[in-house]
Amino acid sequence: MKRLPLILLSLILLASCNRTVLEEERTFANSNWKFFQPEEFNLNIKNIDDCYNIYATVVIDTAQFKMSRLPLFVNLYSPNGERRSFTGYLLPKDELGKWNGDFKDGKLVCTRCIREYFFFNVTGDHTIEVSQYTHRYDLNGIESFTLKIEKADVIYPD
Repeated sequence: MKRLPLILLSLILLASCNRTVLEEERTFANSNWKFFQPEEFNLNIKNIDDCYNIYATVVIDTAQFKMSRLPLFVNLYSPNGERRSFTGYLLPKDELGKWNGDFKDGKLVCTRCIREYFFFNVTGDHTIEVSQYTHRYDLNGIESFTLKIEKADVIYPD
C-alpha cells in the first residue's frame, strides 16, 4: 500500500510529460506532393491559454529533390469560422549546399519549427491545411510530410 501513492504520482507525471497534441504523417504517391492538394489535419483545442510550437517534417528522396528551401502555406480554420494563414519553410540544404537533417533508410528526414508560440483564439475542433508553396505543380522527391503540434513553455523576460 505504501507504493500506491508513488505509483499514482509517477503515472501523473508521465501523462503530463506528453506535450504533443497532434502528430500525423501523410505519404505521397510516387513521392509527388501536388500544389493544389493541401494536407488536412484536425485537432481539438481545450484551453486557449496554452501556446504551441508547430513543427513540419519531410522525408526527401535527395535523388529527385534538389531545392535548398521548401516553403509551406498553412491555413487554420477555427470552429467560429475564423481563418488564419501563415507561411513557414523547411531548409533541406544549408548555405553551402549540404543536406540538413538525418538520413534514414537512404532518405533525408528534415524537421523545422515553422511557428513558435502560437495561440489558438477559441476552443473546439480546428482544421489545419498545409500546402507546399513552391512554383511547381508537382513537387517530386517528397515521400511524406508530418505535422506536429506541441505545447510550448512561454518564457517571459525578467
